[in-house]
Amino acid sequence: MYMCLFIYWLFIFCYIRKKWREQQKRCTLRVPVKVIEVITMRPTRGTVLLHKPIFEACVKGSKVIINSAVKTHLFKLEVGQELWLFINPDDPQDFLYESPYKDKLMFVDKISCALPLIAMLMYFFMF
Repeated sequence: MYMCLFIYWLFIFCYIRKKWREQQKRCTLRVPVKVIEVITMRPTRGTVLLHKPIFEACVKGSKVIINSAVKTHLFKLEVGQELWLFINPDDPQDFLYESPYKDKLMFVDKISCALPLIAMLMYFFMF
């Protein structure tokens, strides 16, 4: 049973790692962006606030509005704040935050993958 759970965990970990690597390969164009709006929402009562930023960028000579699909509570961007994003040249809606924001998102993805393994090890050593 533990071997099956470990293989399942390994599969999820490899999937998350592959997802980030593919996004880094796609998003190669580094552009400065400005936060023009931040939508703050609380999905359910008692949960943390999620922040969904909307960016304005100049890509290939034209202004583009980048509507972030990423809703996070890890960091909050302010309206008017300027930062850099790596975007997909073919699809500006596909983007990747630059560090340190990207590092926080990657860390949480990997930790969320490791939590079941930690719980499994605790259970194994308790019984």
